[in-house]
Amino acid sequence: MSQTNSLTSSLESNLGQIQALLRQQPISEELYNMIQWACEELHRFKVKCDTALTEKESALRTRKEILDNISHELRTPLTTISGNAQLLYDMFDSFQKAEAQELLQLIIDQAGHELALIDDLLTLNTLDANQREVQVEVAELKQMIQVLERYFTHIANRSAVNLRFEYHPETCHIYIDRNGFQTVMTNLLSNAIKFTPPGGSVTVHVQLKANTLCIDVTDTGIGIAPEHLDLIFERFYQVDMSRSRQYDGTGLGLSIVKKMVELMGGFLSVQSTPQHGSTFHVGLPVLSVEPVTEATTSESEM
Repeated sequence: MSQTNSLTSSLESNLGQIQALLRQQPISEELYNMIQWACEELHRFKVKCDTALTEKESALRTRKEILDNISHELRTPLTTISGNAQLLYDMFDSFQKAEAQELLQLIIDQAGHELALIDDLLTLNTLDANQREVQVEVAELKQMIQVLERYFTHIANRSAVNLRFEYHPETCHIYIDRNGFQTVMTNLLSNAIKFTPPGGSVTVHVQLKANTLCIDVTDTGIGIAPEHLDLIFERFYQVDMSRSRQYDGTGLGLSIVKKMVELMGGFLSVQSTPQHGSTFHVGLPVLSVEPVTEATTSESEM
């Protein structure tokens, strides 16, 4: 890096000397134009070098930050798992059921965090490498939403957060990437519940408009300041590093949402007010929509 900086600095100095000599020495117009053209090309080359250096330095800083975050996210749960396992081992001689159950629950929770981080990293790696293709299949909209509703209602109740789903029309078949839809919704809902304090609410509104499945996930959580809205989809980006450690999570969820929505050919935006909450707007394309009839219902039940 320092050698490249030295090279571009030397190039800039030499360009200045050449241009000074051109002004002093009487030469033909043709030769002057050739040298002037060469100087301009060298200057453009220097600008490209400077730009490339800036981008490389930025990429290295980002890479270091990502590695630092991964190290922290992996080290903290592993330290907890190791420590609690040792405590359990030491308790064997005087076994205490309640304390043992509490330690085992901590181990299970931290191991789950590790698995979630690894899953998120693998998902992002697959998306980055363009190894994940859109897999369209027929799906019943109401059924897909009810699966999410059952799972996340339990999680919201544990956090004392009121979760409400609204969807129109209630019953229809759509052709969509079902797994992609689940990935987007799982990450958005996890995020909304996580950053909503007890007593708050999360509302999911799903509506079909032409061939687009429009989804709004609104929470009454801590919100996001305007200067951070363009950055929250970056990996491991933390709006407030000291505050973010209060919340569980890998810091990759919104990056995965953005990548998946782009892969599916959809759109994604966010509106937020600090201390009042956020709304994430998602639009996912559907190839066709079919109403659910008695015949299709009976077929799906067979």
